[in-house]
Amino acid sequence: MSGVLFDPPTNDPLKQEFLKIFQEIIQYDKKYAKRLETHYFMFKEAMQQKRDYQKAQNSLLTENIGRNALCPCNSGKKFKKCCLLVAET
Repeated sequence: MSGVLFDPPTNDPLKQEFLKIFQEIIQYDKKYAKRLETHYFMFKEAMQQKRDYQKAQNSLLTENIGRNALCPCNSGKKFKKCCLLVAET
């Protein structure tokens, strides 16, 4: 992991103390650090899939897609087995 950041960055002493303690924990407990990293990447992937799904749903409104065409959400499935079911509801 590249590091912990707060947004927006400020010079609040409590934030700085928290960061210091958290970084010490991460350095001391490698298993915990690996688990955090794994969860971070899982979260990032889920957010990307959500964005892809939303893009596909928006494109459904503007495109005329055949039932047997590949789904625009890039799932690799045919449209009729993927997003058509959601679009019809």
